[in-house]
This record gives sequence, C-alpha cells and structure tokens, in this order.
Amino acid sequence: ASLINGMGGLSFQYAFSKRLSGELTAGLGWIRPRSSSSHLEVDLKAPYRTYIYPWNLNLRYYLNPDQKSNSYFGLGTGLTHWDLRHIPGGDEWFPVPPSGQSVHGSQANFSMIFSVGGVRPLSETFDIDASIRYTHLFGQDLDNIGTEDANTGLLELRLTLSARFGGYKDSDNDGIEDKYDFEPYIPEDL
Repeated sequence: ASLINGMGGLSFQYAFSKRLSGELTAGLGWIRPRSSSSHLEVDLKAPYRTYIYPWNLNLRYYLNPDQKSNSYFGLGTGLTHWDLRHIPGGDEWFPVPPSGQSVHGSQANFSMIFSVGGVRPLSETFDIDASIRYTHLFGQDLDNIGTEDANTGLLELRLTLSARFGGYKDSDNDGIEDKYDFEPYIPEDL
C-alpha cells in the first residue's frame, strides 16, 4: 500500500454542451510506500519511490448544469507510465529529475478512470473543482511500490483551480448558446 506524496498536472477541458465536457490531462507525481503503523503516513525509511506520469482523456457528465454548484460523474481512459526506483540513501522532497536506480525500467499500463466531483465558479473566469478519482491499471502485475505489492489502482483526492476560456457559453442561462443568442444577456421567455 502507498500514498501519493505529490501530484501536479495540466488539463485542457472543452464543453460540448451544458451537460457534457471532454478533458485531456497530463501529470507528474510520485508515490512512497505507506507506513505499516498508519494508513495516512509515509514510511520515510523505505528506500523506494515510484514516479507516475498519467496521460488521460476523460468525459464529464454534469448533473445540475443550471445550478451555480455543479456535480459531475466522469469516465475516461489513458496511459499511465510509472517507474519504481530504488533510492537507498534517501532523496530530496521534490524528486525531479528522478534519482536512484530503476527496478523494472519504465513501465506503461492502459488505464480506465472513474471520477465524481463538484465544480463551483469563483468568478467569470475561475472555478474550484473538488473530486475523487480512481484509476485502474490494466495488465499490472509487477511490484510498483517497493513492498512486493502489485497495486492495480490509484485513488486520488483532487482539488483544482481552473481558468475558463472559450467553449460553450450561455450567459443568461436560457439554453441558447451565446453565439446563437440574439440577446445573450437577456433570457428568452418562451
């Protein structure tokens, strides 16, 4: 078992409609073995660190598109690259570039992503997004943590600040996209 110590990434999202959006993400993170005495502490003496590089394509379905806070379900696919490294003398807090020696060499697994979350606008441009995401790694049968454990999944708690530009926009929430709406700031009363 393990804990993700740090994860960062870049995401591009496009809204196809008020209910459906697509997202392309790329990331960099690292994982250390979990302490045997606690589910929430890292074993700082363990001489292993796993670097993960996920590339994903996701779809989001929004449940409340007309509400200010909007819940969603997500489904996606991708490729998760990972590299378990033996670092006997310890390493730096921010381990880029990777140190130590690779145990299995760089590996890649096809992955399936499931997520649930919520988005709330902070302004015209910025949103805050909180979610839980599970990534399943297919065909993963190697020790990828350094504890003789072949983990096949990643569970993440995510908090994201998003900047919005382009895509589907309906300023008056009347169901007519702004570019087709004769008066985009005055709702139609049909």
